[in-house]
Amino acid sequence: MAPRARRKKYEASFKLKFVNFAMEHNNCAAARQHGVTEKMIQDWKANEKALKSMPRDVCIKKRHHALARTRKTCSRHGE
Repeated sequence: MAPRARRKKYEASFKLKFVNFAMEHNNCAAARQHGVTEKMIQDWKANEKALKSMPRDVCIKKRHHALARTRKTCSRHGE
């Protein structure tokens, strides 16, 4: 059995870049250019207000609900 892949984490500032790009173009183009799923872009757009209010270098750990309020500082862009 193959080992489980680790889930990537993205900083708030990185997510906001995606959201801004998607606003100018569209979700599909943003997802394709940046290598994430279109669903991730949709979720980030829905949570844009919360993303803007948090420190730029904070990652959000997603559990059952979008932005479950569990903050964890992470390294650069999902590493």
